Amino acid sequence: MTKDLVFLTLFIIVVVYNIVKNRNLLKELTILQLLGTGVSYLAAIMLAFVSIYYGGNWISGFVSNRFLEVTVQFVTICFTLMFCGYILPFLLKKMTNGVLPKS
Repeated sequence: MTKDLVFLTLFIIVVVYNIVKNRNLLKELTILQLLGTGVSYLAAIMLAFVSIYYGGNWISGFVSNRFLEVTVQFVTICFTLMFCGYILPFLLKKMTNGVLPKS
């Protein structure tokens, strides 16, 4: 229980730090752009979670060897992160007219 609270607290601190650090950049965006950006990040997180957890377990269920199962899960994680890492910046650039993402 305490480990969960520590990670939750660290997550909140990192989010607040990034918002404060990029507040000038966020002031350039409209409310609709901010909402779209937040929804895009949440959608990417949900897509990654569903793909990795359910998709990875479903695909690795067909493999009986533990080594191959872990390899399939690892490949699923890498593919999902690459896919989300490609789609999210594309969406952000379109929604914010090139203001985001800043590398």
